[in-house]
Amino acid sequence: MPEALARVKQEVGSDAVILHTRTHPKRKLPGGPLRHVVEVTAAISADAVPQARRRQRPARQSSPQVARSANGGTTAGPDALFDVYRRLIESDVAHEIASRLIESLEQDLTPTQLSDEAAVKNALANRLLKMLPPVCEINLAPKCRPVVVALVGPTGVGKTTTLAKLAADFSLRKNRSVGCLSLDNRKIGAADQIEAYANIIDVPLQVIKNPAELPVAVAMWSDLDVILIDTSGLSPHDTASLIALTNQLESIEVDETHLVLPATVGGRTMRDAVERFASVGADRLLLTKQDEAIGMAVILNAVHQTQMKISYVTTGDDVPDGICLTARESLAESITAQVSVKT
Repeated sequence: MPEALARVKQEVGSDAVILHTRTHPKRKLPGGPLRHVVEVTAAISADAVPQARRRQRPARQSSPQVARSANGGTTAGPDALFDVYRRLIESDVAHEIASRLIESLEQDLTPTQLSDEAAVKNALANRLLKMLPPVCEINLAPKCRPVVVALVGPTGVGKTTTLAKLAADFSLRKNRSVGCLSLDNRKIGAADQIEAYANIIDVPLQVIKNPAELPVAVAMWSDLDVILIDTSGLSPHDTASLIALTNQLESIEVDETHLVLPATVGGRTMRDAVERFASVGADRLLLTKQDEAIGMAVILNAVHQTQMKISYVTTGDDVPDGICLTARESLAESITAQVSVKT
């Protein structure tokens, strides 16, 4: 879809507005591979839409803001919804998600509200919140033993820094007793990095060099509120290492496993990591490097498709700062700001 929009802009102009899209299956030769061709109908502005097309809508609709054509395309009446839809697509929001958002805005807003920039932004942010999966922060409800949390993910995604941010938040802000365990014996300097963080935060740290040491270490810290475990960075395609990590974590009782991924990746890469690390027990997503992300729409697409629960969003390397405890709100605000609705 982004390629199609770029082609439209090149041939029609930068003010082009997508009126309708349709995907056609096509084969070059009988029995040959099936391809998909995207048909795009565009106009220079909302004024270029024929009045008959603007009035085309299901009977249940009471206003002509948005209509679903017979073949599944999206058309919008006023400039506001044309602009929102175009900007969503330009921001790489998936076509089906953008269409759903536009339909929701039509239902939520009156024609008067559609001409109000603040009302459109608020409605879009609210709909994005409802579309994003639930937030699932670390649950520190009282237990007879520590809450054990493991951070897993590929190399270089910011697991160690994120662990330090979490440890600082629990220890310094929430007055909880915290212990940190490091299983990362692959990355050069990993032990020194986490040791430096532990000294700054003033929390106990133990570097696990042998898998048999892990259950012993957890048992020794039975009086703590929470134990945070930093794991080695693994390729999602390194099946043997994923199995080894799974076996190591299964030697103890892990309450939560957070998959740490940077907000700079999305789409297929994120979906692949979610699927691969599910074998380790990862059931929630922790996004790092939000400040480095070009656009947050790819995150919306990925989490919407995987329905992975979100735990936290982080920015920068500062400890204890740079960790957002309202992840869904942060993502919704970022996407809304990126779309930058103008009515």
